[in-house]
Amino acid sequence: LISEGWEKKVGGKMEFHKKWEDIVANSLEHIDKKRADLGLAEYDPDRFGQSGDVPLEAFFATPPEERNLYSRKAYVEVA
Repeated sequence: LISEGWEKKVGGKMEFHKKWEDIVANSLEHIDKKRADLGLAEYDPDRFGQSGDVPLEAFFATPPEERNLYSRKAYVEVA
């Protein structure tokens, strides 16, 4: 019921696997299928630019005495 019934009813399902790699592969396959069904463009990791980790990486790369805890501007490159 959880896997087949839910998928027919709401388009999603719960699956259980021993290997996390199988969970990730099945999830990404399901997302790609739903994107195609909705007529959305294929996933492109370069489409939206940098991840949200970039400012944190810049913050921690800055020496502690130069860090500004109250402004992100010091760590984000202005375009």
